[in-house]
Amino acid sequence: MKIEFLSFKGCPGYKPALSLLEQVLFEKGTAVLIEKIKIASQGSAEQNP
Repeated sequence: MKIEFLSFKGCPGYKPALSLLEQVLFEKGTAVLIEKIKIASQGSAEQNP
C-alpha cells in the first residue's frame, strides 16, 4: 500500500499530521510507503490524482 501525503510550503499542520499518520500506521502494524508530495498551489493539488 502507498499513501500520498500532500503538503505545501509553510503548512502549519504538516509535522503533526505526518507524525500522527506514522504513529497510527505503526500501532496497526501496517506496512505502507508514505510518499511526501510538496504542492505548489491549490490547482496543483486538485490535479494530483
